[in-house]
Order: sequence, then C-alpha cells, then structure tokens
Amino acid sequence: MKEISQWPEAIIAICETTNDWKFYYHLIEHLPDQLANKSFFAACSAVIIRLCALLSQQLIKSEIPDWKSYDMAKRVEVTLRLQKILTVIIGYHDNIPKTQSDDLVRCFQVNMGRHSTVLTKSCIHALMVCCHELPNSTARRLSAIVQNLSHHITNPSLSVHILEFLVGVGRIPSIHVDFTGDEFSIVFQVAFKYLQHSQSVVRERGFQSESAARLSKYIVYLAYETLTVWFLALKLQLRPGYVGWLVRQLALANDDRELDDHATVFVDMLERFTYADSPLQKYPDSGETVGQVTYKKDWVVGRAVITIETVGEDGHVKVTRRKSVHTRSFCFLLIKGEYACNVCSGRD
Repeated sequence: MKEISQWPEAIIAICETTNDWKFYYHLIEHLPDQLANKSFFAACSAVIIRLCALLSQQLIKSEIPDWKSYDMAKRVEVTLRLQKILTVIIGYHDNIPKTQSDDLVRCFQVNMGRHSTVLTKSCIHALMVCCHELPNSTARRLSAIVQNLSHHITNPSLSVHILEFLVGVGRIPSIHVDFTGDEFSIVFQVAFKYLQHSQSVVRERGFQSESAARLSKYIVYLAYETLTVWFLALKLQLRPGYVGWLVRQLALANDDRELDDHATVFVDMLERFTYADSPLQKYPDSGETVGQVTYKKDWVVGRAVITIETVGEDGHVKVTRRKSVHTRSFCFLLIKGEYACNVCSGRD
C-alpha cells in the first residue's frame, strides 16, 4: 500500500513544478482513467484529497506551471483535462472534507465561460454530478451558478446543456430549498430568455434544416419543462404571486400573438397547480353511465373540450371536461327532465 501511495505523491510533485509540456500533457491525459479505479487507490484517500485541493486552486487562480507559455489552444486542452481529473475525483466524495468540496464546486463554477464553450459544457456536466454527490456545497453556490448560466443561455452550443441542468436541479428539492423569490425569478428568466431568443432566430433565419428544427423544438420543450419544474418547486403559498408575471412573460415570449401549444399547456398547468398540489395520476371514474349511450356531443370551449353523454333509458348524463393537463368527469341523474342532481365527480 505504501508503494501505491507514492504514485499520487509523485503526481502532486509533477503538477506543482514541471515545465516539461509533453510529459505533463501525457500525465494528465491518462490520469482520469487511473483514478476511476477507486479500489486501486483505496488506501490513498489523504493524497487524493491533496491532489484535489492543488488542482482546484490551480484552476481557480490560473496558476498551472508554465501557464503563460501556453497558447490559447494548449490552455484549453490543459484545463479540460484537469477538469476531467476533478470530475473523477468527485467519486471520492466520502473522504473529501467540506472545505475541499466547496473549492471543487467553485472551480467548476469559475471556469464556466472562461476559455471556450467546450470547457463551459464540461463544467455544466460536472456541476450536475456535484448536485448528486456534493449537494450541500452545490446548494451554497447554486444562485451564483444560475446567474452565470443566464449569460450563456442564447449560445446555441450551450442552451440544451443549461436547460437540462436546470431541469435536473429543479427536481432535487434539497439543492434549492433555501432559494428566495428573486432567485426563482432568475431561473424563470433564463427559460424565458431562451424562448424569446428562439422566436427571434426563427424570424431572422426562416427555413431550418430538419435536424436543426428538431433540436430547436427539443430545446423549446426543455425551456417549458424548466418553467414547469421550478414553478412546482415553489411553496404553495408563493405560487399565486408569480402567475400574473409568468403569463406576461409568456405573452412577450410569443410576441403577443396567440399562444402556441406549449404555452397553452403551461397556462393550463398554472390553473391547476396554483392553489393545489393535486396528484397527476389518473383516478378511475367513480361513476359511469349505465346502459347504452343514446346521445353524445363534443364542444370546444376556450382551451377545453366538453363532452356530454346521455342515456335515455335511465336519465344518466356524463359531462367530461378535457384540458391539456387534466380530465374531469361529472355524472348526473335527470329527474323528470327538469332537475339534475350530482351523483359523482370523476377524475383529475
């Protein structure tokens, strides 16, 4: 075991002092694959923690050995490989103290947007891993991370990664449990900023290739998914205060034209969940029309489809109201064709 620990010790010495570019580059290229073998380094936790601290500080402060002599392409390559090493080191989180965990998350945050979109993408993916493995450290810096991401949301190479990150984080309550109303608004603004950008791109470019159109539709879906996930993450008593603002932003994102299908579904979601956290599962009907239906007709009323089914033999009437996010049924019994009494309410 002592012999094994000498290898990460040697790595630390090399990363601190070497000026041999080829040797250094070869080392950091293959080190992530070695560190992925946690069983091999099981007895080297203390040294791995020191390596993590060293690389984090070097990246945060740009104090990599012989850094100034590298051209921009080499700087990006070195930073990417060091980022990959630190991403693998996240797997050793059980032994990493709080201070080092905080520095690790800060390193990924600081390097977003520093040199290239490829590096920013790598940082976003690493931060998603941190949300699961280092939730406390990530939660402390999440507001600053979201602020940073908001500056890159219109970058076509990063939009999908940013929105996937926000959707993933929104589904981890422990990460954003201390978020304030202003911080929730920032998340919403990131999604709306992309929706407005996508509308302007369509107006300017017009025709898109099939693959580009599909990707654009997927990212628009992610933007609405971000809005939905984070609205549902709000405490119930806070939701009504956001509805008016969200609808106004939605209208702006649609250029004050008629709302598209995504926006319509989102508004229906607001109507359903603003004052209640009703479950999404489908409930069985509590009552059905008995016998053969003798009359059935559908109407479109606003954003809902109303269906009425009647059974002439026994006077039962079933009224079904379908909207994009829920279906509700009511069964009535007609008495002498003049009065009706509600005998059951169906499903949400």
